[in-house]
Amino acid sequence: MQHIEKHQLIILAKIFFIVFTFVPTIVDAKVKASLSIRIVDCRDSSRYTYLNELTLLKKGKVIKKIIPKDQSTENLLNLDTGTYTLKYQTIFMRTEYQTVVISVYKNYSTNICLNFLDYSKESYKPIIDRLKDNESYEVLMSSEGCFGGSNETWIIKRVQNVFIISWGLNKKTLSEPEIDVIRKFEFELNCKHNYACTTADNYRITYNSEIKTIVDGSCHWIGYYYLKNKLLGVR
Repeated sequence: MQHIEKHQLIILAKIFFIVFTFVPTIVDAKVKASLSIRIVDCRDSSRYTYLNELTLLKKGKVIKKIIPKDQSTENLLNLDTGTYTLKYQTIFMRTEYQTVVISVYKNYSTNICLNFLDYSKESYKPIIDRLKDNESYEVLMSSEGCFGGSNETWIIKRVQNVFIISWGLNKKTLSEPEIDVIRKFEFELNCKHNYACTTADNYRITYNSEIKTIVDGSCHWIGYYYLKNKLLGVR
């Protein structure tokens, strides 16, 4: 009888040893932080996105490199507390950095906007801000691809402090928010665009004697589409 009790005590001692030795390790692993990263075009979160590389840094040191490609969500697990930096390239071929602070062990989430552009840091001055009274400028957009093409022209004219846009059969006076839409369109248009698509959007801007041609072959920016949608509600 004493032998059985002694054997049971030995088994219980082993169980306590396993519990107190290994369970804290398992708990520690589970309570570390996680970070869910959504990769989106913030103009339309339902749009297809593509990101070649996403880098996670901490104190300037590379912690992890991720190759999302066409994946819209990335999940990072077992993160310690601290300040992290996400490094990525936007659709405008700019390298951007986003800070994520992990202060406690819990689940975090953040969005990366591939169309992000800090307009306040741009040196380019939009033509719409350079127009003098009774001056106008023209933008011709032509699209060429495997399945055909299209072209449209719009003209913006300033009459005193009023801006009027003519677009095919459409004509309207622009509000301040709409002027800002065009201003941002110009900023984005003058950024660098890649040529990874079979369809190319060609823009020719004419202002007085100044003529400039820009090609967007990315299939990601499609600035003309969003401009029409915001100004005319056309998709």
